[in-house]
Amino acid sequence: SGEPTRRASEQGERLRSAFDAVLERRGVAGYVYGISSTFHIYFETDEEAVRRAARRRDLETTDPDRLKGMPGSLIDAYQRQIRHHGLDNMSSTGGVVSSEHTDEDLEEAAAAFDRSISGLLDQGQVLTLE
Repeated sequence: SGEPTRRASEQGERLRSAFDAVLERRGVAGYVYGISSTFHIYFETDEEAVRRAARRRDLETTDPDRLKGMPGSLIDAYQRQIRHHGLDNMSSTGGVVSSEHTDEDLEEAAAAFDRSISGLLDQGQVLTLE
């Protein structure tokens, strides 16, 4: 463990919070989750689940089939957007933060994520809560 691990976990929490704030501000039906220095973005694609949700927290699940069952076309669109705006994920919609990532790095990542979400919304790739 030690200082680098503690710092990476702290930066992971900051990134998850910043990304989740983007989803909240834009009303996107999804959320960010992860432990320690990892992050994953989940976009809810079940329109009925979105209609039933009063808030984004209502969409949270631990069902691996749902978490890993997002359509490939959505994942591809997300990856294209995020890379276009200067980020590259480890895989799918997730990644990892290291102890070397600075607060400025996280701010830049959150801005790129925001632009990416805007692009997905413009393309009609993600659902929003009413």
